[in-house]
Amino acid sequence: MLVLCMLLVVPQFQLSENFSHRQTNAQYAMDILDEFLKEYQTAQRDTQLSAVIRKEHKRQYEKQLLKAIYESNPNYEEAYCDDHEITCADSQFAEILFIGYLSEGGWDMRDKLHITELPKSSWDADHNRYDLAFEVGFAGGDLPTTVKTRLSEEWRQECSDDAIEKKIIGVPLRIDILCPPRKLRFNEIDTKLAWAGFDRYTGDVRNDSLIAYYDLRRLVHFESVMSMFQTLFVCIVLGLTATFFNKDSKELVLEPIERMIAKMHRIRDNPLVAMRLGDEEFHQQQIALKRDLEMQEVSLSTGYFSWWRKLRSRWGLEAKKKRKVQEPMETVILESTLIKLGGLLAVGFGVAGAEIIGQNLSGDAASVNAMVPGVKIEAIFGFCNIHHFSEATEILGDRIMIYVNQVAEVVHSLTDMFGGNANKNIGDAFLLVWKIATLPKDISGELEENPISREHRLRRMRMCDMSVVAFCFTISAINKSAILAEYRSHPGFLARFPNYRVQMGFGLHLGYAIEGAIGSEFKIDASYLSPNVNMASRLESACTQYGVHLLMSHFLLDQASGALRDACRQIDRVYVKGSKKPVGLYTCDFTVGVLHVQDLMSHIDHKTFTVRRKYEVRQIRELKKHRKWADDYEPHRELLEDPEIMPMREAFSKEFFQRFAMAFRNYIAGEWLVAREMLQLTKTMLITRDAGAKRARLLTDMPSATLLHFMGQHNYKAPADWDGCRSLTSK
Repeated sequence: MLVLCMLLVVPQFQLSENFSHRQTNAQYAMDILDEFLKEYQTAQRDTQLSAVIRKEHKRQYEKQLLKAIYESNPNYEEAYCDDHEITCADSQFAEILFIGYLSEGGWDMRDKLHITELPKSSWDADHNRYDLAFEVGFAGGDLPTTVKTRLSEEWRQECSDDAIEKKIIGVPLRIDILCPPRKLRFNEIDTKLAWAGFDRYTGDVRNDSLIAYYDLRRLVHFESVMSMFQTLFVCIVLGLTATFFNKDSKELVLEPIERMIAKMHRIRDNPLVAMRLGDEEFHQQQIALKRDLEMQEVSLSTGYFSWWRKLRSRWGLEAKKKRKVQEPMETVILESTLIKLGGLLAVGFGVAGAEIIGQNLSGDAASVNAMVPGVKIEAIFGFCNIHHFSEATEILGDRIMIYVNQVAEVVHSLTDMFGGNANKNIGDAFLLVWKIATLPKDISGELEENPISREHRLRRMRMCDMSVVAFCFTISAINKSAILAEYRSHPGFLARFPNYRVQMGFGLHLGYAIEGAIGSEFKIDASYLSPNVNMASRLESACTQYGVHLLMSHFLLDQASGALRDACRQIDRVYVKGSKKPVGLYTCDFTVGVLHVQDLMSHIDHKTFTVRRKYEVRQIRELKKHRKWADDYEPHRELLEDPEIMPMREAFSKEFFQRFAMAFRNYIAGEWLVAREMLQLTKTMLITRDAGAKRARLLTDMPSATLLHFMGQHNYKAPADWDGCRSLTSK
């Protein structure tokens, strides 16, 4: 109502339409007068024209000049305006005060612009008789004798204007004002020049152009009065309506702000809770909606006005009211935006940045302090990389972002399901972290050198098992994903890689790291600094050399459960760059070709996959994650007994593992000739049948081939300084 009142009443205090009309009339009069002046000048220069024709042009110019003056006569008499049926100069809100020309031209017009052809006695009769004049119904008033004398004599009144850097010569049309720019304020006069007097390219004023000054004092005074009334009206309206805003401001502003502050306190205490605020808000909305529906059902069935409510419901009036109530308000949008921003902070910084978010939100300063001291932690670091990523970038172009995000969705979701956290996305690579514990500051040296509690040891073992299981299920999910399987038939990939499929390498390592912020005030990343992080990256890089999907260090497998260690195979013992101790390399063997592509989203109707359904899916997911921390949950059983993982391991028989273990022990002991015989056997003893294939095929064991290749470089004779460990050539 307040806005409607302002829209309807406030414009009544403004004179924009009248002022625009006055400007148009004055400008039009100057343009017409300029045209007649040009015709008169042309006739004067043309020596072939007769004197009669020249005088006629002069007479037409003088008539137009008088018409322009009488239309805005500054000397009008109020008696002419008593009759409401006529229009007088008073209604124009502007009177012409001065008319002249710019005298810096080549043609001297001083003795040529004054009125000489029309007798002064006929001026008032021809231009101020509203019943017979040039415009019926208009009365401009008579001109004083002094003004008539000035118009009939040569124009010699000089007038300077700071806005126009040229000399102006003309005739004043009001007795008490000889030069308006020097007498009146800037906003009290209006300068008019014919449009033809401007250069269309430079905007400069043409010499010999006519110029006129109009008096705007009555208009300025009237607008000032109207502005005062407008201000008074606004004050009264605002004063009357301010009392009605208290209740609405509390319900629509204060209470939402209090809720937002409460959410900010929760985010400050635990930044990761921001990722659950959206679900909690949706849950509360569902409870409120259910309560409203129950109350509506009760009110429709009982009460004195139940028949009226039923009638409104039948005609859809209640539905319209319901839709109106559900429209979001600005505070609701702001509150939801706060939840989204908090969630984005938690997703962007992750677990490693929780301390940064918490300390900055708890402080009173408005500035951001990202330089938070680091914390030493014990964690499992997983590094995975998309193979042939450079070629994929060239083939897919701008769709490479979709490709990477599709892979990241699989990797991140399974990492989160098994207790890990995604820390960093590096184009074609992902850093995953399973945080075990925050270490005291006084702990130094290697982890195994420090005593730990039984709870710490059990948590470490479970996290080791879950990290291995997570990567094994990730390998399976990537190879059976229907979305990623579409790239197998992409012409660009097939042209470069026959039988292409999305492939990744995975590396896992256990160790300590410093958790904190890396960067400056311009850009920071919450991450981990430690040689152990680089170790996971180097293990992933070595996957291609050994032809396996997953490589794990013995530091990780030694802390895992015995059942999980038995499911893995040690394939080498190497010195890795950046590590002084030898590292045992383990892998979990799979044949991904046996997997069938599964469209996991085929059973989902995207039209009915609403926000409520997404909320239910997230709740089910959280419930599954919570169950994995139960005392009776054994991660290795989920790996060894899963119906989709078991077919991937069928090709690796017990005999194969025994023969390879025997060959590996001889390799470590330096008995390379004996090891060669066994490795040549294990290299070719694997048989598998891919999904959809009619026949089985021979599968080469790449770790056996890698060891044979290394020993072949030394003619299958161990070096004299052989200590059962070699340098890893890949990084």
